[in-house]
Amino acid sequence: MIKYGIKVIVLLIFSTACYAESSLEETISFIQEKLNTQWKSNHPKYGDYITKQTFISNGNCNFIIEEKSDEMKDINDMDGSLYGMLREIHVFNAKDLNPQEVKNNIYDTPFPHIEIKTTKNLELVKQIFYAYEPKGKTKYHCYDEGPYTVTQIDDLNCSIEYKNSVLVIGHILSPLEDNGPRVSKAFKHLITLCGGKDELF
Repeated sequence: MIKYGIKVIVLLIFSTACYAESSLEETISFIQEKLNTQWKSNHPKYGDYITKQTFISNGNCNFIIEEKSDEMKDINDMDGSLYGMLREIHVFNAKDLNPQEVKNNIYDTPFPHIEIKTTKNLELVKQIFYAYEPKGKTKYHCYDEGPYTVTQIDDLNCSIEYKNSVLVIGHILSPLEDNGPRVSKAFKHLITLCGGKDELF
């Protein structure tokens, strides 16, 4: 029994040491493995479409989480509302996030997610939504009404940019019960490696 207890302690120490020694590159690779995923949606107006999520490293702890759909079907498009390809990105630097404010909310319904706050709740996370109107459709306009920045890129494209104090990760590779806590732990480690800190008091 004593020998068994010693083995368990040794294994725990070893696993903790491995976690602590994981490099920035290894941590990024692990997160990419769990976040690079795709899913199928069914919309009563736009029909079936596929959305792909990608975790992108731009160096110096700058990251992008991108969600991009393929072209949706035009079903009963009578009111001139949004149609076509959709793209949404979250842009952030991990050093701006708080490693003590990583919440694993995978048991929330209907939207399981991981939530990470910035240090001092500063609005340092950019959320940019790109709207695309395919050729042959009515010219699409983004209206600048609200706490965001709107850019009309051209006749068919525009972007809407928000600034947030919270990064929400809404899609994680299944099974969530296993990968949710692991991704949360990986993000805490990533933030620490990038110099992110909790508030002093």
